[in-house]
Amino acid sequence: MLNHAKSINFVFEVNLLCLQQNFDTQLLNFGQNAEKQSAGAEKFGYIESMRIYGNRQLRTVPGQKTRPTAARVREALFDIWRDRIPGCSWLDLCAGNGSMGAEALCRGASKVVGIEQYGKACKVIEHNWQQVATPQQTYELLKGDVLVKIKKLTGQQFDWIYFDPPYDSYLYLPVLKTIASLELVTKEGAIAVEHNPKLWQAKQIPGLEIYRTKSYGNTTLSFYAVQ
Repeated sequence: MLNHAKSINFVFEVNLLCLQQNFDTQLLNFGQNAEKQSAGAEKFGYIESMRIYGNRQLRTVPGQKTRPTAARVREALFDIWRDRIPGCSWLDLCAGNGSMGAEALCRGASKVVGIEQYGKACKVIEHNWQQVATPQQTYELLKGDVLVKIKKLTGQQFDWIYFDPPYDSYLYLPVLKTIASLELVTKEGAIAVEHNPKLWQAKQIPGLEIYRTKSYGNTTLSFYAVQ
C-alpha cells in the first residue's frame, strides 16, 4: 500500500514537472515572438504603441525624431473643440505620427491636411490616416519643410490648425506669420500651438490674437484666432 502511494506521488510530481516545463517553453516562445514583432516593426520604422478616440490603434515612430502629443493634452484639446469637429477642415503642421489628424478624422472631420518632414514619420502618418478615414473623408500629406510646403496651401482655409514643432525649434514665429499672411485659418476657426513654456512663449502676431492659454505640466497650448 505504501509503495502504491509512493508510485502515485511520483507520477504526480513528474506530470507537474512536465506542465511547468511546457508553461516555461510557451512563455519563452511568447516573449521571443513579441521581441521579433517589435524588432520587425522597428526595422520598418514604426512601433504599435498608441490608442486614440474610439480605441483605434496607431503606429508611432521610434526614437526622438517625433514626439506625439500626450494623451492628456490631446483629449483636452478635442474637448475644447469637440462641438465643431464634425465636418471641419483640419491642418496638422509638423504632424509627427499624425495622431492629431487621425483623431480629427475619427471624430468626423471632413478634410485633414498634414505637413511633415521626417521620411519615416510620413509613412506612418499615411498608414494611420488610411486606417481611420472613411470613404467620405479626404486627407493629404505634404512631405517636406513646413515653411516651404505651407505655401502650397495658398487659397485654402482651415477651421482648425494644430501646430506642434520640436519644442526647441525656430519655427514658431515664421510659421504663425505665414499662417496669418496666407489667411489659412477661417474667421470662426482657431490655431492651437503646442509648446514648452520654458523654451518659447506665445507672442502677438499681426493679424492674429491670443485668446486662450492652457497648461498641462510642461506642455502649454496657446490658442490664436483671426483679429
